[in-house]
Amino acid sequence: QFTSQLNSTKVELESVTSHLKSTKSDLLTVTVELNSTKDELESVTSHLNHTKDGLQTVTGQLNQTEEELETCSAALTDTKSKLKKARRFENITQWDTLYTAPYFHRVLTMDLIEQLKSSWDLLREFVGVNVTEAIVEHFRRHDVREAECDGKIDDILDMWDELVGDNTMMMNRGIIKHFRENHNDVPCDD
Repeated sequence: QFTSQLNSTKVELESVTSHLKSTKSDLLTVTVELNSTKDELESVTSHLNHTKDGLQTVTGQLNQTEEELETCSAALTDTKSKLKKARRFENITQWDTLYTAPYFHRVLTMDLIEQLKSSWDLLREFVGVNVTEAIVEHFRRHDVREAECDGKIDDILDMWDELVGDNTMMMNRGIIKHFRENHNDVPCDD
């Protein structure tokens, strides 16, 4: 009976040993999986922290952009308001000239009146010429009172090229006279 008990214990020991080996193997597998899960968790945590940092940066940029947008919106509203109040082409009168630098907020003198009168008298030379943007821009860029042109033929030709670009411009005596008297030359031979 002792042998039988010994054999039974031996079998039981083998079963327990086998179960222990299986449990060790399972423990080893679980340990490997746990370490892998820990690594994944560390990677995901690092990625999450990186994403949080990026989100914080983007949120700061968004806040700054929103502030700039509010500033621009306020400036745009102000500009639109000023534009509504601004003089428009359809409501400009002969008196709007008095809003310009030589006259506005200045004491009106006979010299200023003479300057204004001579500017308008200069237009007589252009009777018969279509008033286009090129003509107006010529007067604006080459105001004879400022004597920007020193009479060099290249300057004269450049001025003439500005006017010729306007297909409605035709050479006439008034234009030739204007160039002679105000720019000391003409763009072509008489």
